[in-house]
Amino acid sequence: MKTVLATLLLGAVFAAPAASERGSTGALVKVAYNAKLKRSILVDARGFSLYVFFFDPRDRAICVGSLPIPNCQRNWPPLLTTGKPRAGAGARAALLGTTRRSDGKLQVTYNHRALYFFHGFAPTPPDRKPGDVNGQDLGSHWWVLSPAGVPIKP
Repeated sequence: MKTVLATLLLGAVFAAPAASERGSTGALVKVAYNAKLKRSILVDARGFSLYVFFFDPRDRAICVGSLPIPNCQRNWPPLLTTGKPRAGAGARAALLGTTRRSDGKLQVTYNHRALYFFHGFAPTPPDRKPGDVNGQDLGSHWWVLSPAGVPIKP
């Protein structure tokens, strides 16, 4: 019984988040290999692909609400944060930042580009699981990013 209890306690100690992670509200950006693109790309903590919008100026997000296109934010929701974003495996902390959106929310940037998810745009289905890149090159204006922060274009 003592051995089982000691094993459980030891497992709990090693499974607990590091002190620097506790209380952190910053969004996590990391790198994952994408089998479809045969490249490493930026993803969020859950492994969902992150995109950039061609028309966003440096350190600004213009896809807010229904601007610049109808349902922009519904189709391309932003990666939001309430704290300093964190770099996970393969991501470069020096390239992470934030921008204050016109709706007042704080959006994560990488290499000065605002990051978004893809929730679908008829007839293109949304990214439903980690590894999906259905928004890649949509309208020739939306792309996933390389770990260096460069849009991956066809």
